Order: sequence, then structure tokens, then C-alpha cells
Amino acid sequence: MEKKNRVFYAATALLCVAIVLCAVLIPLYFVGIIGKSPDPSPSKGTTIEDPIKGKEFKTVSAKAMPKGQYADFSIIYNEKEYGIKVYLLTEYAPKTVENFIKYVEKGLYNETVFYRADIAYYKETGEPSSAYLQGGAYVTDREGNLVRKTPDAYYGKIKGEFFANDPDSKNNISFTAGVLGMVRDKDDYNSADTEFFFLPYAHPEYNGYYAAFGITVESDDNNELYALTKAVMEADGNYPVLLKSVKVYNRN
Repeated sequence: MEKKNRVFYAATALLCVAIVLCAVLIPLYFVGIIGKSPDPSPSKGTTIEDPIKGKEFKTVSAKAMPKGQYADFSIIYNEKEYGIKVYLLTEYAPKTVENFIKYVEKGLYNETVFYRADIAYYKETGEPSSAYLQGGAYVTDREGNLVRKTPDAYYGKIKGEFFANDPDSKNNISFTAGVLGMVRDKDDYNSADTEFFFLPYAHPEYNGYYAAFGITVESDDNNELYALTKAVMEADGNYPVLLKSVKVYNRN
């Protein structure tokens, strides 16, 4: 009989402890203090702060040939040579320009191809509304397949010099026609390395989210950029737009 009483009292005590724990833990669970993994999405009633909110962007022009660093792109298409002169925006994206020059000096871009392009048109008029031309470090093999060219020295990924990645960035350049920018992965702001893109038309949606590091000099360059972009689209790799060489120099 005494043994049964001990078992009864022990069971009663465990039941009481369980009731107390439930009374404490269940409310904690439902208010989110325990039991749930962190939710990456914002809570209801909150908003994500726009990283470029309040930032002002400016249009730059290099037609006056200011002092500084320049890059001359020699481009071949259908046996015709095009020259694109670019003023490098060292003041706004110093690390990006430095990275680009390193690869130019190593000859990485010589004999590579512009391999991606796109043009959007206004539905009402049929006129082009936006376009980009992308290249850097890719060549074609004998079968015409794209192959990434191995650099003599690889300098790794660079920090994205733009407001969405760095609120203290000096890069307030607007992506107007003629801007040269760095390609990066969609979800990684610090993933740019060797690839770049030209804009024959403005892309203001890039402002603050990509690193602008150059601007074409002559006014007719943008027309040539558009022609080259159209050529890349129409050729579909059969007649590659070849980047023969890039040369960097200083104008004092």
C-alpha cells in the first residue's frame, strides 16, 4: 500500500510540473520567443528602407576631354574597326577603375568578344528605349562556343562601389547613355571581377545598384554602341564582335 502511495504522489507531482510548463511555454511559443526560426522577411507593418532613398545622381560628360585616365577600345566587326574612347571615373569608383586597369595591362581583354546584348523598344514608336552591350574575358573556341579566358593573374571579386552596397560611396553617377559599368551577380553586390557593360541608352534603374566607372567621350560613340549591340543580337555568335584591344593612358 505504501509503495502505491509513493507512485501516486510521484505521478501527481509530474502532472503538476507538466501543467506548469505548458502554462509558461505555450504562450512563449505563440508570441515567437521560442520554437520558431528567424523569419528573414520584415514583420507586418514594417517596410525595408530603400538603400538609395534621398541619393542624388548626376550626369557626367567627357566631351571636354578633362584631365585624367582614359581607355581606348578597339573593336572589330565584319572587318571594320570601331574606336570607342572612354573617360575613366576614377574619382567616383577608384577601386573599380584600378581593377579594370590591372586586367587591361595584363592583356586580358585583347581578342575577346562581346557576347551578350539586348535592346528594348517603345511599343508606340518602335524606337529603341534601352540597350546594353556586355563583354570581358570571353573568347570563342573552334566550334563557336563561349569560353572564359583565364587571366594571367586573377585579382578576385571587388567591393561594389555604389550606394546600395555602401552608403558612403562617392559613386553618384547616373546611368545615362554611354556609361561603362561593371557586371555583377544579381544577388551579390561584391561579385564583380572582369566583366563590364556599355549602355547605348539610359538605364536609370541601375542608379545606385551598379558601379559606373567610365563614360564615352565622342557624341557619336553612342550610335556606334547601338550598332554594335544590334550586331551582337543579330549575329547570335556566328560573327562575333571582337574586342581587339584596350589601352589605358593618362591625359595631364
